Order: sequence, then structure tokens, then C-alpha cells
Amino acid sequence: MVDEDWSTVGSSNLDPLSLALNLEANLIIRDRDFNGTLSGQLDDLMAQQCEEVDAAKLPPVRLLDLVRSYIAFHVMRKFPQWAGWLPLHQPRLKTAVHGTFPSEASSKDPPWA
Repeated sequence: MVDEDWSTVGSSNLDPLSLALNLEANLIIRDRDFNGTLSGQLDDLMAQQCEEVDAAKLPPVRLLDLVRSYIAFHVMRKFPQWAGWLPLHQPRLKTAVHGTFPSEASSKDPPWA
């Protein structure tokens, strides 16, 4: 959720792999009622099923894990540049019209006709 006006729901993550290469699907929703319902459901989920992590109870970080994280961070930081060498897919954005399917939104006939 961004604010009370719009949210995005889908499979994308804010990481170089999702943004540059993976075929992800997201919906952008501008609807206060939907966002109110979504916000309430997320609040309930966090209150009932999430557990706070206590950093003092975590196991110590191993040197090998730090080295792996360092390498992975720098590889992923450059990944979008490297992904530019790969064939591109073009995202297809379609505006949904109430009562129609996005693939049929430009059709003059309703989808059930």
C-alpha cells in the first residue's frame, strides 16, 4: 500500500532480479474501499500471525555468511547492467474497464456477448 488512494498487489519484489529479468505480474489499484479492506487485513495478519524477532536471540553471524552476502550484494548490484545483454521482453500494460477483461477492454462487445 502506498497511501489511502492506491496500492499495488502482485508478485514483484523490489530487487534487481524481479525488476530487470523476471516476468512478474502486478495490479495497480486506485480504490479507497479496496485499500481500506487491504489495510485492515494486513493489520490483522500482523497482529495475529507475525512474531517480533529479537536480535539478541539470533545465532551469531559466521564469517562465511558475511563473505557470501558481500559477494551476492555486489553481483546483484551489477545484475541489471548484465541483464541488459539478454534479449528483452516488453511489459504489456492494459487498463481494466469495469465489467470487461483487460484483453477485451478495447472491444465494443462485452466479453459475455
